[in-house]
Amino acid sequence: MSIRDNDKITLPIRDSDNDNDRTTLTIRDSDIIKGAFIKLLFFIFLFFLFFFFIRFTFFSCDQFVIQNLLIWASN
Repeated sequence: MSIRDNDKITLPIRDSDNDNDRTTLTIRDSDIIKGAFIKLLFFIFLFFLFFFFIRFTFFSCDQFVIQNLLIWASN
């Protein structure tokens, strides 16, 4: 059973060896928001990394370079 205060959730954790020893795990709302924001920034970073990898790997040659390669390959 969790206990919810204004800005945190407290979960009781029971040790399996000793039932009398109880500890709690406290999760604050700010920690959840911070974690979601970090994940969002990470996925935006991955998107741009993938986008620029595709952009500069496959579309970096201009028309002049492509024409010179075709002329060189035909000779």
